[in-house]
This record gives sequence, C-alpha cells and structure tokens, in this order.
Amino acid sequence: MKGTVVSTWIKTCRKNYGDDIVNKAMVSIGWDSSKIFNPLEDVPDTDVFNMMEYISKDKGITTNELWKSIGKDNIASFSAAYPAFFKHDNLYQFLKSMYDVHMVVKKRIPGANPPLIELTPISKNEAVFVYKSKRKMFDYLEGLIKGSADYYNEKITTKVLERTEDSIKLSIKFEKNIYSLKKYPLNKILSFGFIHSIEVKITILTVLISLPFILISHSAFRDSNFVSLISIAGVFLSSLLSSYLLLKPKNMITSELQKLNENKYVEEMDIQTSDFFQKLYRLILDYKKNVRKDFVGFKGLTDEMGNFGSEVEAAVNKMDASSTEISQVVDQVAQGAQNQAQETERAVAILGEDITQLNNVVSNENVNKQKLENTVKNITQSFDHVNNTSSSLFEILK
Repeated sequence: MKGTVVSTWIKTCRKNYGDDIVNKAMVSIGWDSSKIFNPLEDVPDTDVFNMMEYISKDKGITTNELWKSIGKDNIASFSAAYPAFFKHDNLYQFLKSMYDVHMVVKKRIPGANPPLIELTPISKNEAVFVYKSKRKMFDYLEGLIKGSADYYNEKITTKVLERTEDSIKLSIKFEKNIYSLKKYPLNKILSFGFIHSIEVKITILTVLISLPFILISHSAFRDSNFVSLISIAGVFLSSLLSSYLLLKPKNMITSELQKLNENKYVEEMDIQTSDFFQKLYRLILDYKKNVRKDFVGFKGLTDEMGNFGSEVEAAVNKMDASSTEISQVVDQVAQGAQNQAQETERAVAILGEDITQLNNVVSNENVNKQKLENTVKNITQSFDHVNNTSSSLFEILK
C-alpha cells in the first residue's frame, strides 16, 4: 500500500477513535507514533492489517465494522483533498469515473496497485459493479459506496451477485435513471442480421413502399404516361419516407455532438440500429470516454497543484509569523541595547564625576600630606632645639 492512503486511514482512525489508541497501535507494529508517511512510500499490507486489528480489539468491534467505518469516512477526506473527482451530477457518474481515477493513480505513482473497478448499466436504474483486488478489502469497499451515496444524497440498494476470493460482483439499484437505450426497430429489421449499409436499407424500404404504387398504377390505368407519372411519384414519396424513417438516428448523433460542444462527456444513452449509425454513435462514446480519461488526469493534477499551493501558503504564513516574531525579538534586542547604552552613558558620567571628586580628594590629601611633613619637620627641629638646650643645661649643672 502507498503511504498516501495509509496516512489517510490513520487520520480517520485518530478522528474516530482518538490519538491514544492509534499511537499504541502504531507502536505495537514497530512504528513510531509520530511517523510521517511519504506519499510514494510502500507500506507492507500486513502492518496495516495488524494495526487495524489492534484498534478493533481495543474498541470492542470487528475489523469488518472498522473498515466499513473508515471507508465511509474516507469519502469526506477524499472529497476535500480531490474535489475535482467529485464534480458529477449523480452517484452513478462518480462510480463510473473511478476506473479512470484508478488508472491515473496507477500511471502516476510507480508501484501503485489500485483495485480494478467496472460499472456496467443493465437497465435504466440498475448497474453491475465489479471490484477486483488482491487485498480483498470488501468491507472497506462497502463503506466507500455508502459514503459516496451519502455524499450525493442518494438512496441505493445493493445485492451481492457473485463473490470470489479476490473479487465481488454487486447489483446496484440507483434512485435516479442512469442509462437509456434508444432502439430503432425498422433499422434493425431491415438489416436482416447482416445488412449494415444504410443506403441498401433505404433502397430496400423504397422498393417495398413504391412497389404497390407501381403495381396498382399498371393494373388500374392504361395510359403509359400517367402510369409512369404515378410510378415516379410513388418512388419519390417512397424514397422520401424511407429516408425520413431510416435516418432518424441522425438526431441522436446530432444531440451527442452538441453535448461534445458543451463539454458534456457523460455516457447516458446508447442506440441500436444495426448499421453505421450505431457504429458512429459508439465511436462518439469512445471519444467521450478517452476525453474523460484525460480530464480525470488533468483534474487530479489541478487538485494536486491546489493542495501543493495550500501547503506552500501555509508554509509562507508560518514563515511570515516566524519573521514577525524574529522582528519583534530584534526590536526588543535593539531597544535593550539602546537602554543599555543610555544606562552605560549615565554610568560613565557618574563615574567621571566620581573620578573628579576622587582627584580632588587626592589633591587635598597631597596638600595635607605636605603640611603634615612640614609639621613633622618643624617638630623634629623643635625636638633638636630642645635636646640641645637640655644638653647645655646638663653641662651647666655639672
């Protein structure tokens, strides 16, 4: 299985059953609970099935019920991610387009192996739906069909016609008419099972209609000129009537060409004429089918571009928010630096004043020191004088 669909299933389980149980289920099979899946990543089927079994046991439901719930919910997820695939008038048209969608997926994603889906109308409101897949996800399919019916607000009735190990065939009765077959009995009768040329059919019908005119005119009138005139008129009217009756299918052809001109490529009708009209109509249907395939691929591409654009926009918005936060931080740092510079300037001014005062104190101290030294010198000199005087007195006393 590809990572893109597994990621969708996990998101659905988180929404329906909570993160805690899903995280435990992922860890139980060896995955990280925060694992991010690459869309092109190949995920082992057994891992997915084991994870779903863990969730079903924890919630007390069967895996069948779990897959049905996931399938029904996934329609909402897919319609949000790929809205172009859901732009159809009714459920039948949507289911009919799924074959083309899966072919586009298989072509674009290397290694993708989507199930084979075929839908064939068998009456005006009933179709046979065939699903083939080695993964045998029949319950998931049932959920998808129910979710699709809810999306298009239609009531349907399904019946299992055949089931094998890896396929299932369903009869689906739709609420609205899905198909009509226009039959042209006269064209078919005149083919006699092998005549497909419209020219030959017109000739045969002209002969059959004009022959009574010719026979009656020859038996009722003897004037050869009058008989010829009646015969010519009979042939002309017969040819006109034959052409009108046998060329009626051209109206259907014109209608289909008009639909092509209006970009309407949905197969809704078929005709039976057993001649080139039927072949031409089928060619138009084949052309519409091929164009529809191209449209499916184009619509898928536009949705992917839209999703990518949304992701880029989200990233840009996130970057814008980060830039705003960074700008705010830079402003705060700048304001802080400015405040710090102002405080530093004030501190320097105060320090300058303190240094000036300190210089004044030092100068005063130097002056006081000089005075003190002079005083000490004077005291020393006075002491010397006193000492000399004392010595002199001592000599006198001797």
